[in-house]
Amino acid sequence: MIAHFDFMLNDVFDSMAYDLDRFAALGGGFGISREFVTKMKLPIKLIGKIMQKLTVGKVGRLLRISRQVDKSVRNILVKDLVIEVIRNIFSGNEHYSPDTAMYKAIMAAVTRVHPIVKHFAKGNEIAEELPWLVSHMIYDETPDNEAVLPVRVPAGVKSV
Repeated sequence: MIAHFDFMLNDVFDSMAYDLDRFAALGGGFGISREFVTKMKLPIKLIGKIMQKLTVGKVGRLLRISRQVDKSVRNILVKDLVIEVIRNIFSGNEHYSPDTAMYKAIMAAVTRVHPIVKHFAKGNEIAEELPWLVSHMIYDETPDNEAVLPVRVPAGVKSV
């Protein structure tokens, strides 16, 4: 099941770079219309090509945070990292704790771009809280597989 999920996400990134018709077909599944893909063909293809080779180390150099990116994570493709983070969110296993090199690299990048994002998205609550949001996407100290969710029975319904 995990392999199928990873294949689907890889297919999205690969189709951005190499097959825009396929990307347009997949895009409907996550809210991107065919018209938008046609209109934004060049930026989508460019982002797709960049994502095929962009590593965590290159992001560190681009953002001038190379010293904060440990050598052990520099050669990891950003595409693979994004896929892993998305998979971990859905599986409830956010395992990049604050003492890991990947957590430090991700948070250094987010901290660097946060002022820029805030400037262009003034008043947007997500942009305001971006570091907090990302830190909770990549690490959650509460194990989700042991979570206890309270069940509220609506008035007038008999509980079993």
